[in-house]
Amino acid sequence: MRQAKAATLRDVLNSKPSNLPHKANRASGDIADLDREPSLELWPFLGAGAAVLILPDETARDGRLLDDFLRRNGPTHAWLPAPHCERLARLENETLRFVLTCGGHVGALRRGKYELVRCAGPAETTVLATSLPVRGTGAGDNIGKPAGLSHIRILGHDDGMLPVGVSGELCVAGAGVAAGYWDDAETTSRQFEPCPHVAPGRMFRTGQSARWLADGTIALTGPVVEASIDGHRVSLAEIECLLRSNGAIDDAVVVFDDRDPLSERLVAFIVVRGTGPVPAQSFVQTVWHHLAQWLPPAMIPDTYMQVGAIPRDLDGRVQREQLPLPELASEPAAASPPSVAKVAEIVGDVLGVDTISPDEDLSALGMTSLAAARLATRIHSSFGAAPDLCRIRSAPTISAISNAIEASGSPS
Repeated sequence: MRQAKAATLRDVLNSKPSNLPHKANRASGDIADLDREPSLELWPFLGAGAAVLILPDETARDGRLLDDFLRRNGPTHAWLPAPHCERLARLENETLRFVLTCGGHVGALRRGKYELVRCAGPAETTVLATSLPVRGTGAGDNIGKPAGLSHIRILGHDDGMLPVGVSGELCVAGAGVAAGYWDDAETTSRQFEPCPHVAPGRMFRTGQSARWLADGTIALTGPVVEASIDGHRVSLAEIECLLRSNGAIDDAVVVFDDRDPLSERLVAFIVVRGTGPVPAQSFVQTVWHHLAQWLPPAMIPDTYMQVGAIPRDLDGRVQREQLPLPELASEPAAASPPSVAKVAEIVGDVLGVDTISPDEDLSALGMTSLAAARLATRIHSSFGAAPDLCRIRSAPTISAISNAIEASGSPS
């Protein structure tokens, strides 16, 4: 996995939005993805003398548990990935004064009195490049104005700056731009270039299409090329590269579908090599295992769509807006009732829980790696086959486990 080289501490601090009140009176809650980018989110808060609260995963995934945690600990500021912010927005909260969110829009009108700011920016530019005070739902493609010492340029094919209303490539310059990708000079030279409009300086080409609006904010005009799913920053290009490395796949594009903020997903559109029929279930399982060798579960697509060709413009750029996203499921996928009922019984026995809905996240109910291993053993004993541990941990619901059993052809 490519990692952007870290900027200096000075640039990290300077790159934060100057209009965001990082100085907290009591404590600052932060549940950003600590495994991937700890220093980037924590430095401004620690530098201001704030305490940092670490949330258990099961608390962050449940709106009422999250609200109770915040009430007991009393933070005034919080950094919440969009799905967690969505859950919190549905509840009243009297402790928070300021909430930063990232990774997507928040679809619910918030009941708390806190100020909500939506931030955006790729990891290659120290995460925060733009900020937007949220009014109402926060839905839409507006990502706000340049934050802090970030310089945003929207460039045309000749690298000239485009006027208001004209779409071009979104490029980021200024403090916080990384030195490049570790041990990947070719990609670094392609993505990081001298900025012709900020001297001296370098810029990062995001590959994202955007345009300036009349009020000085920026609107995205094409599908995102980098996403944040449940706090995990995901590079779509990296997933696409690994998909194309599979010998059975000729071309691939991954799209981030956030139409339902509580059920964000990755959809992979693939062009299969050859003209013969492809068994859907076995092919998807093969691709899933191929990706699982290199990627964490959060970066493995949830849905796979076979297409005849990937739409591209005359310059070879993918036209993601022409790829039809599958309909959102109005209810859990239908596995056979006997399979669902039996799996629910086994899961309840292993976890010590009486009632579990088919689509409930088992991780939030205390399913550890050890419990997942016991679950796999019990399922294999009952059905003669079971999803592997990696699959159970990446899709921890009764519906997903039941679908995997049905796909294997095991009797229920």
